[in-house]
Amino acid sequence: MDRQEEQLMQARQAFQEGKWKAALSVLHDILQDDPACEEARDLLAEVEFRNRLDRKRPARARQFIIPWGRIGLVVGIAVFLILALSLGVRLYREQLMPNVQAAQVQNRRQALLSQAQAYYVAGNFVMSQQRLTALLQEVPDHQEALDLEAQIEAELALVAKYERAVALQAEGDPLSALELLVQLTVEKPGYRDVATRIASIRKQTQRDDLFREAEVAQQQGDLVRALDLYQQVQYLDASFSPELLRERIYQLHIDIANELMARQPPEPSRLPDAQRHFQQALVLRPRDAVAAAGKEVVDTFLEGRARFDEGQWSEAIRPLRRVFELRPSFFRTAVLDMLYQAYVSMGDAYLNSGDVGMAYAAYMDANGLPLNDTALAEKRIVDIVPFLTPTLTPSPTATPTLTLTPRPPALPTGVPTPRPLNAYHNMIVFSSDHEDQPGYWVVAPDGTQRTYLGRSGATRREFEELKSQQAFSPDGKWQLVVQDVNRVAQIFVIDPPTTQFPNPQPRQLTKMGGLCYDPAWSPDGGRIVFVSQAGQSDDIWVMNADGTSARNLTANAWQWDKHPSWSPDSSRIVFWSNRDGRNQIYVMDDQGRNARNISNNEYNEYDPIWVR
Repeated sequence: MDRQEEQLMQARQAFQEGKWKAALSVLHDILQDDPACEEARDLLAEVEFRNRLDRKRPARARQFIIPWGRIGLVVGIAVFLILALSLGVRLYREQLMPNVQAAQVQNRRQALLSQAQAYYVAGNFVMSQQRLTALLQEVPDHQEALDLEAQIEAELALVAKYERAVALQAEGDPLSALELLVQLTVEKPGYRDVATRIASIRKQTQRDDLFREAEVAQQQGDLVRALDLYQQVQYLDASFSPELLRERIYQLHIDIANELMARQPPEPSRLPDAQRHFQQALVLRPRDAVAAAGKEVVDTFLEGRARFDEGQWSEAIRPLRRVFELRPSFFRTAVLDMLYQAYVSMGDAYLNSGDVGMAYAAYMDANGLPLNDTALAEKRIVDIVPFLTPTLTPSPTATPTLTLTPRPPALPTGVPTPRPLNAYHNMIVFSSDHEDQPGYWVVAPDGTQRTYLGRSGATRREFEELKSQQAFSPDGKWQLVVQDVNRVAQIFVIDPPTTQFPNPQPRQLTKMGGLCYDPAWSPDGGRIVFVSQAGQSDDIWVMNADGTSARNLTANAWQWDKHPSWSPDSSRIVFWSNRDGRNQIYVMDDQGRNARNISNNEYNEYDPIWVR
């Protein structure tokens, strides 16, 4: 803002306040600076005019003036407001208040109806009825309320019928419950879970009918039909008496399998069915001994018959003989006939290959079977006896001695005196605690051809002689012995005598922390197998012939593995072990792999020697 404008504002303010002298002074200053300012000239003329008027007006004392105009205006307005308020109150009382009250009543009634409808939708019929009762007390002919009340009564009737049906179903009266539920379906389709309950009752009825049919079939001996019906019940309703159904289905599998196995005449073609039933029983009871034993018999028989049909006589003998041991009554005639033919055929094969000893053992096994007619085996035995020749048996000092095989007596039965142990080449001689035939037995490396040798003093001496041979090197020059070192048994070797050392001292091979014993020299001369407690138990160890590279073949925590013996080709080792809970004969390869129980019976068997 410039100076002239500021002076104009001062002049105007002084003019408004009636300060004429001040206004004149400021305006003169403006015009002196700017004579052409029209606003200053106009305002100056007005100020001068007012100033002249004030000088001409006579001076008198100031008096109090009453503003009657304003007072009248205020009084008029007040009177108007009072009249308007009075008229408004009268209008409210006579017209508006009844309308408001009517609207309030209508709103309350509508609220009662709305609440009743909401409770109805939510299924709370009690609260809905309370609201309707209050509404109908005021408006008895309220049509919506009357309609809703009728609907609630119908719903309550449905609820009562539904709850009765549920109670009957729970009380074990499904047919009466079904009747009410069907009525509900007709009266109100889709009501609650009526459809589900109807399906459940019908399924329950069907289930109960099937269960009764299954029981009748089982009582009548129709086991296959009973099994099928019980399985239908189980499929239809898995929650129905699961333990009872599982027990009955298991027992039917067992009974059907046993019935197939016991049929006379035998029906081998049905054995796969028996096998399947035993397997199903094991699915229900994985550790069941009855089902496992039955399945083992069937599996073993089928395996033996398959090998027999293929003409694999030695592979057929083991499973067939196992079947006879497990269950002598099972297909007894068929099993014995196959065993007899397999033994004779295997003996013929040995004889054709020039192995008279093995042929003799096979014929003896055939002759030992509990059959009425073993004439062919007896004839083979009589024919082969003259060809059993003397066998040289090395002594512990490596000095050969001659052991003659006694000629059989001329008995009508044609059964010769048992052969000496060293005649059982590539077979295994061992001791057994058999309940009826304790003593020494011989068996093929695959577990077949088990033959009882007796327990005479002569047999025992031959056995000890075979055992002592294992301590010598193949050429008979070196001998293994066991001696104590600080009260711990260790394996030593005695070198052959020389001119310089005619009585050589034993040379220690093992220097282990546990006992070492039962050494046996491999037929190829390169290794020694022995037993040691250097681990946590008695284990089979092997080392080089000079005592180096010893390693554990049967490392375990507690089992005993003892009395090792080499096969003639040095590729396998036989030993006895209690790893299955009783002493049994095992065969494994020379690396400790593929250990196989060739005893597989309930008796303790031990101290095997592989005849070389």
